[in-house]
Amino acid sequence: MKKIVFVFTFILIGLSVKSQLINLEFNAGYGCYNLKDVKAFQNRLSDIGPLPNIKSVERFPSSAYYSTSLNLSLGSSSQLGVEFSYLTSGGRNHVADYSGEYKLDMLLNGYKIGAKYQYLIYDRNRLSFGIQIAGGWIMSNLDLTEYMVVQDVMLIDNKMNLKGKGMYIESGLRFLYEFSNRMNIHFDMQYEYDLENKLKQKGQNVSVQANWSGIRPSIGISYQIF
Repeated sequence: MKKIVFVFTFILIGLSVKSQLINLEFNAGYGCYNLKDVKAFQNRLSDIGPLPNIKSVERFPSSAYYSTSLNLSLGSSSQLGVEFSYLTSGGRNHVADYSGEYKLDMLLNGYKIGAKYQYLIYDRNRLSFGIQIAGGWIMSNLDLTEYMVVQDVMLIDNKMNLKGKGMYIESGLRFLYEFSNRMNIHFDMQYEYDLENKLKQKGQNVSVQANWSGIRPSIGISYQIF
């Protein structure tokens, strides 16, 4: 991870020698995630649970995501940058009655780092429209916390962590409004496609595919810092 950050930072420094326009960007959006294999894994854990009638009450829903990027102008119509993103979702298996409770919480986090290129097709009267593509690496963590209490006695208290990494590509459209020479607000509609991102637990024969592919609408703000 440190090597990846170093390489992208080095590229930006090299490009900044030729370009004086650098902007910092923040985005917040809503991620629609595939995660079919993770949901199937949740179902299997429910089926082999220690009690009957365990229900999946949360099944890795779509949720908010956040990203930031540092971008360099390559001319009046194009930019190249480094982006960092954070994705999250989760699931829960649960059953309870008068005698006790069983619960399995599954928290999935994704961390993306990649390169992004943007090209403006239309730019007039502070309104702009363009396309953008991105690609890079995505690191995912799945944390599982399981417990069961019967008659106020803790019978199960387990934790498990699965980790993995893969690659992603992303493309989409950007609509931009320029507030001033330094600041703009933008709306993006993108689609992410993930390559293999298999999560594993060290020393265990357990694996599951984390596929974050899906639509990514977002809104953001950009400020020219140099």
